[in-house]
Amino acid sequence: MTPTDVINIALTQAGIQASISGLGENSAEAQAANILYTPKVQSLFRAANWNFARKQLSLTQLKAATINGVLSTNPPPVPWLYEYAYPSDCMRARYIIPYFNVSGDIQPPLTTAVSPLIPALMGEPSIQFIVSQDTDSSGNPVKVILTNMQNAILVYTQDITDPGMWDPAFLDAATAYLASWLTNALSRNRAQLGDLISITKEIVADARRTDGDEGPTSADHLPDWMAVRGFSGDFVGRPLFLQSWDLIGFPSGLSF
Repeated sequence: MTPTDVINIALTQAGIQASISGLGENSAEAQAANILYTPKVQSLFRAANWNFARKQLSLTQLKAATINGVLSTNPPPVPWLYEYAYPSDCMRARYIIPYFNVSGDIQPPLTTAVSPLIPALMGEPSIQFIVSQDTDSSGNPVKVILTNMQNAILVYTQDITDPGMWDPAFLDAATAYLASWLTNALSRNRAQLGDLISITKEIVADARRTDGDEGPTSADHLPDWMAVRGFSGDFVGRPLFLQSWDLIGFPSGLSF
């Protein structure tokens, strides 16, 4: 499965009697797909906390409020203690894994070389953070993550550019969503566009439900789609707000 395959499926769903051999060809279909494919697929990646696109990464620290106990001359913006590089393949930052310092207090040791930091239970308070921007040493703008967590590990939605690695439900949602935009760009058929939007909304809703149902359901595990920034809660009586996903927009102006 390639991006060209995805686009040809979308063209077929849109009722367009043409296919493309590649995004570089000189045809109306290829030109429209070349413009629409990447931004619309990336919008869909942000439309749910897809399990297949979950990635966990130790972030690269750029700045700290203090260095070796001394106030930094180039600290992160207040009130944040640490600034990290935003992963280049991150579509949506979900949460930072809570850690706590054990400092050798666990007896017997967990391993022969205990790290001073170990993951907290997922029911523990999650870590506040914001996505912001800064400038690099050359003055160029860069996307960053600001938080008070040392040695931060981020869980995020990865931009998976190989459609062969997509979940089948996501593939269905992607082709239907692209079909609605290609219809608007190539045929301007209002009735067909309305039908495709209705179909896409159903497919995306089913994909979100299917993806959310996959994975552990025990009370000692907090699924990614229920993780929140800066809020503590659990499944036993204490409140827990759900982390929402982004809406996707349609050519008609509707969003879902």
